Amino acid sequence: MIDLDGLSNNWIGTDKGLSVITNSGVYNFTEENGFESGKVNSLKSLSDNWVHIGTAGGGVKRLKYNGIDAITSASEIITTWSGLASDSVLTIYVTDDTLRWYGTTEGVSTHFGSEDTKDINYWGRYNNITSGIIDNYVRAIIRDNYGNMWFGTRGGLSKLSPDKSSWQSFTEQDGLISNNIFDLEVDSNNNLWIATDKGVSYLTNLSVSVHQKGPIDYQIKLTNYPNPYNPETKIDYTIPKSGKVKLEVFNIQGSLIKVLVDKTQNAGNYQVLFSGDNIPSGIYLYRLTTERSSITKKMVLIR
Repeated sequence: MIDLDGLSNNWIGTDKGLSVITNSGVYNFTEENGFESGKVNSLKSLSDNWVHIGTAGGGVKRLKYNGIDAITSASEIITTWSGLASDSVLTIYVTDDTLRWYGTTEGVSTHFGSEDTKDINYWGRYNNITSGIIDNYVRAIIRDNYGNMWFGTRGGLSKLSPDKSSWQSFTEQDGLISNNIFDLEVDSNNNLWIATDKGVSYLTNLSVSVHQKGPIDYQIKLTNYPNPYNPETKIDYTIPKSGKVKLEVFNIQGSLIKVLVDKTQNAGNYQVLFSGDNIPSGIYLYRLTTERSSITKKMVLIR
């Protein structure tokens, strides 16, 4: 892969390391000269000309050419002292609000702003336990013109709504030529192009199914009241189509606490009572999953 920084330097990542072509010469970084985990999976130049390099096992390296004759390095981003989900980073995407998205072999991590990457409060994480993403092995990330975030994985395609409250996924059953996705691109007409191991699929204007199979309306709704609660809360949800439904509760670390619903249900409105009698105070996640969508919300138990 190749990326160009703001000073017109070419950064080239390979399976053996990194090369930087500048006006003063070529700089090479490999395992032999201290560039740990030499294989480069992804590159992304930021607006301040720092280049983030996603590696296969070494986390994210951060380098910058000084414009004259040297490469400067900053502390690496690794799981030991950051919110990075895995040290194998497959893709890096930066939105215009400086939010950085790292697709890894264990899900997606986000970091906001320029604050210290060692402060866990500036990190977020999405995986198939704590969110509706279809698979944790994330090779491609992009945002469309409506603000939706799209994630290409080896298990299919997932979309996160602009308010980050709901998920929708697409697989071969919806018309994808393959679930094994390597790259995503949004064109000027807001069509999403999906590169897979078997060819290319696309979503037209991101409002219809793959290959224009027809409109999709799989909007599901989820809320609870009271929130915060003690000791019980009512979880209300709406499903627009009949099918398999699962409602689960997790702690903030992603460990499953209880399965409240796991069965086929008709379209309609439902309510489930959840009791916090046997769990400690804190933040909990509750996730509703149907055959086409998923929503994860937070609730707080206060003793």
